[in-house]
Amino acid sequence: MKKTQWQIAEAVCISECYFNLIENGKRGVKIELAAAIAKELKVTLDEFFALYNYSKCKEKNRLN
Repeated sequence: MKKTQWQIAEAVCISECYFNLIENGKRGVKIELAAAIAKELKVTLDEFFALYNYSKCKEKNRLN
């Protein structure tokens, strides 16, 4: 079952808006929060940061 942004955000005690900013590489994320999100997504921290860095690069390229 896939989780919505709202479900993940609620589970890790952040707003859906903030989660969206993280997901799109527009906001940084502390390791504790990254670990909580990774757990909710059922991925490793390595996988989470690989996706996070991909999102940041994609956003940077969009702005250039």
